[in-house]
Amino acid sequence: MDPAFAQSIEALADWVGKQRIADDEISVSNVRKVAAMLDLDPQSFKEGTRLPPHWMWLFCHDIIRQSELGRDGHPAPGVVLPPIPLPRRMGAGRRVQIFDQLVAGQRARRIAEVVSITPKAGRTGNIAVLTMRHTIESGGKTIAIDEFDAVYRGEVEQGQSTAASPPRPAPDNAAWSEQVHLAEALVFRLKVNAPLRLELKFRLACLLEGLNRVGVVHPSEVRFDEGFKARDAAVMNELVEGVHVIG
Repeated sequence: MDPAFAQSIEALADWVGKQRIADDEISVSNVRKVAAMLDLDPQSFKEGTRLPPHWMWLFCHDIIRQSELGRDGHPAPGVVLPPIPLPRRMGAGRRVQIFDQLVAGQRARRIAEVVSITPKAGRTGNIAVLTMRHTIESGGKTIAIDEFDAVYRGEVEQGQSTAASPPRPAPDNAAWSEQVHLAEALVFRLKVNAPLRLELKFRLACLLEGLNRVGVVHPSEVRFDEGFKARDAAVMNELVEGVHVIG
């Protein structure tokens, strides 16, 4: 492991134990919007209705100012999560304990706490493992504790592709299973009243990731030549326009 990298992680020790609180009202109106999105009868949800356990992730989100967003639309490093000096983040594990359910019409709170930041040496170089704990509270009770790990990795070198591990088949011995098709219209509807903005942010994130691999810092630097088909150029132009739309 690079000693300088290890020191940069040690410098983040003050982040361990730091908490961020997000309050929300589990309004009947918003609950019904979620129900409609999941193709359930919205009118069956009334004040006092106990919600399905995993709906807790649809509430108590962080409210981030526009000036605090990074180039990919996520909060900039140091706003919500520690400023770990590696640009790529991916989920690596999750442990959830559910004790109760949210109730429509009540208020709820999510307490996000930094549990640990651990530097490691991975197959592709330096990595850092961030462990967060989210505690959901409502009505004077702990509804759930959600602890998850995120792995931070270095950027892919210009002109290179991400090293991919051989795929492994999914386990086939589950007690039960269910297949759900997440159509784009459903995924983008998760962002209530702003489907176009979310779609553009999604496209922008994909665009920036791809352009960085070929040494382009910003989409406006793209120059088309014979290597681009007319169709590719049209798609790229559309995404560049999307950058201007969402800022």
